[in-house]
Amino acid sequence: MTSKLSLNMRAGIYTALFFILVASFAIFSMKNKSTPIADTGNSEVVNVVQATVVDEASVLEEMARLQQIEDEARAAEAARQQQLVDQLTATQQQTEAETQRLQQLEKERQIAAAAAEKEKEIARDRVAQEQAKIKQLEENRQVEEDKQRQAAETRKVEIEKQRQADEARKVEIDKQRQADEARKVEIDKQRQADDARKVAEAKRLEEAATKQKQAEEARKAEEEKQQQAEEARKAEEEKQQQAEEARKAEEEKQQQAEAARKVAEEKQQQAEAARKVAEEKQRQAEAERQKAIAASEKALAERMMQEGLAAEQQAAENARIQSDVATYSARIQQRVKRYWNRPSNVDTGLVCTLKVSILSNGEVKQATVVKGSGNAVFDRSAVAAVHKAAPFPLPADPKAAAKFRDFTFNFKPQ
Repeated sequence: MTSKLSLNMRAGIYTALFFILVASFAIFSMKNKSTPIADTGNSEVVNVVQATVVDEASVLEEMARLQQIEDEARAAEAARQQQLVDQLTATQQQTEAETQRLQQLEKERQIAAAAAEKEKEIARDRVAQEQAKIKQLEENRQVEEDKQRQAAETRKVEIEKQRQADEARKVEIDKQRQADEARKVEIDKQRQADDARKVAEAKRLEEAATKQKQAEEARKAEEEKQQQAEEARKAEEEKQQQAEEARKAEEEKQQQAEAARKVAEEKQQQAEAARKVAEEKQRQAEAERQKAIAASEKALAERMMQEGLAAEQQAAENARIQSDVATYSARIQQRVKRYWNRPSNVDTGLVCTLKVSILSNGEVKQATVVKGSGNAVFDRSAVAAVHKAAPFPLPADPKAAAKFRDFTFNFKPQ
């Protein structure tokens, strides 16, 4: 837009100068035509034009015509000059107006340019600020991505460690589960043995209590007899007292009563002797009863001690047998896994429970599937692996070897 205004301004100025030059040239030509050639009186040689002789009327007429032509030309020139002047004035006015307009436009352009420059400066500042923000955001994003990447790597390492720990824990849990199962079997056997021992002990204690109750009833019966004898003795003493009172009351009848008294005293002595004999028997019976109770308690304590020692020995024996069973069970399972051929199109992670009857020479008498895996092909391959792996190693201890007559285990090759 600025270039267009400059071009318009230059065109107007050139047009005005052209009109001024044309008007000046026209005025100069008019002056030259209206000025007659004067004789300068100089002696210089001039060119002489050959003229034709005419009469005066013709000359005047020609002069009048020429004058008229000159007047018309002057009038036309004056009109033309006036027109040129008017045009020049109009052109000057237009030029001035255009110049003012152009100046105004230039001012507006400068103002607009300044405003635009200010806007550009503001825009540049804004762009710079935005670029700085974008750069900062980019740096922050890069830092955040680095942190996230490091966190992801750290998390990946932690996940791997956790997975390894889970695998190890899973193996440990599996071992613990097997040990718990073995311990559970041992505890069940121990519980059965304890139940049998408790039943026998309860039966023995019941018999001892029955005997003790019978002895206690006999003792109570003897005491009741003694009490009856004591009451008889007291009754006899009461009778003696009555007799004594009767003797005092009937003193005159003392002689007759003396015989009766002696008889009564003799009877009393006999009763006293009988009472003493009964008390001695009662004391001896009580001593025998206490002796029997002490002997029973001693025998019970000795038997319980022997049973405790036997139970401890049995527990140690059971632990040793269980250890041998666990060792040879692991060997047998590993041997079956070695002889197992994986069938095609069988998934990993399958488990089945096998029951194997093993003879004393290690040969397999029978192998059956107690709990299938859901895949009959896998179950048949497990039974085939048991037969291929025979003969199996067995413990030297007959009790431990007897555990493998009917041996159950979970077959999980992978």
